[in-house]
Amino acid sequence: VIFGSLMGDLHCRKTYTSKNPRLEGGHGINQFEYLSYKVNLLQRLKWTVRMQKDGNYFYESKSFPSLNKYYELFYVKGKKSVNINILNRIDKLGLLIWYLDDGTYHKRDSRSYLCTNCFSYDEQSIIQNYFQEKWKIHANIYTSKGKDQYTGKIWYYLSFPVSETKKLHDLFIDFNIPECMKYKLYYNHESHLPNSIPEALVAYN
Repeated sequence: VIFGSLMGDLHCRKTYTSKNPRLEGGHGINQFEYLSYKVNLLQRLKWTVRMQKDGNYFYESKSFPSLNKYYELFYVKGKKSVNINILNRIDKLGLLIWYLDDGTYHKRDSRSYLCTNCFSYDEQSIIQNYFQEKWKIHANIYTSKGKDQYTGKIWYYLSFPVSETKKLHDLFIDFNIPECMKYKLYYNHESHLPNSIPEALVAYN
């Protein structure tokens, strides 16, 4: 779960007040159920969850010595990176978390995309090979060019053709996926919005 989360939206960060890192991330109110799902999977890390002024939710674990191995694996000079040693640690559950964090499904063209834009082109190739070798799923590397203040900036991301999208999503069919995230899967694509604002977060502190 940690490996998949760190490939997605989660960060491992060291502060000036602790020699050990902590995990932290954020989600909008529409994904609060998913945030709770991840916190419960990793509840031993003693999370704090709080609503921010913009209405989104921020969550962070306590600092633990055991998290140093993740920091050392994922960060090079403070920048998140990826290598095959990391990817080989990602099992089916980790892949699900990674996809729910950074993946998207376009119903119009029945394709999925994985926002891997924080990684270099060479790292994209490593990820592409990982999907091919471990899961027998082919992904294409696409280019996105920045606009306005990002003019001249180039990002990369992975695109899964229709047949490969189906193979990817079929890996997750037996998981009990949070309702608010089911719109990302071809076999249960619909809009999911919360009926009300979540109650107090005492259970997760």
